[in-house]
Amino acid sequence: MSLAVVGAGGLAWSLAPALRQAGLDLAALYAPAGPNAEALAAVAQVPLCSWPPCQPHAVIWLATPDDTLPALADELAHSHAGSLVLHSSGATPLTAIQRAGLRTGVIYPLASFARGQSLDLARYPLFIEAEAAAQPEVEALAQSLSGAVHAFDSGQRLVLHVGAVWANNFSNLMLDVAGELMQRAGLPVDARVYLPLMRGMIDKLETLSPAEAQTGPARRGDRTTITRHRELLRTLAAELEPIYEALSAEIARRHGT
Repeated sequence: MSLAVVGAGGLAWSLAPALRQAGLDLAALYAPAGPNAEALAAVAQVPLCSWPPCQPHAVIWLATPDDTLPALADELAHSHAGSLVLHSSGATPLTAIQRAGLRTGVIYPLASFARGQSLDLARYPLFIEAEAAAQPEVEALAQSLSGAVHAFDSGQRLVLHVGAVWANNFSNLMLDVAGELMQRAGLPVDARVYLPLMRGMIDKLETLSPAEAQTGPARRGDRTTITRHRELLRTLAAELEPIYEALSAEIARRHGT
């Protein structure tokens, strides 16, 4: 079964090596020529090719930005009828690539990707969706990459993706804000000083729910400390004070404090 990956961004940097390591027939990487794509092709041990494909592939995995998916599907419907075409977007429905003549599916890894860094996909859950005719093939392909495979439709996957923004992107933003506050105050440390604290929180979540693990002044109803924090923010980073107030109010609402 010949597979091709389209793209050389963060997802492709983990996907292409994972397909190779799973022993699958990764036949081509389609991406604009350049140092990044050439480096990925070398890591994944796959030929770097120019688009559009000039050879047939049983599976074409679109690891490209969400807004490019419909146009790519249009092209493939004309040139690769019968192929299984996949995307990995959390927020884009399966219908974005469904075209007459194509078999289509989604394999969405719940992970955060970065160009130049290859993640071990076996450590992450995969969420799949497929047309009925492609379901067995999509499921088998996902199971070759990870032992945690779940069937989620497009609506469920969108909820999961929104949750990932809250759990991952927003939490990283909070760390960035903490580092900026220390920088503005001239403290001799950066945001990495919080990493042991954050690791401790993650460890607690192995046995406690997020609600049970919640700590801090808003959780315990410590309005004196909250007032001091807000006064400091007004002088140090006034644009952050309303955000602090809103987040503290939400913690208080959830815990009745």
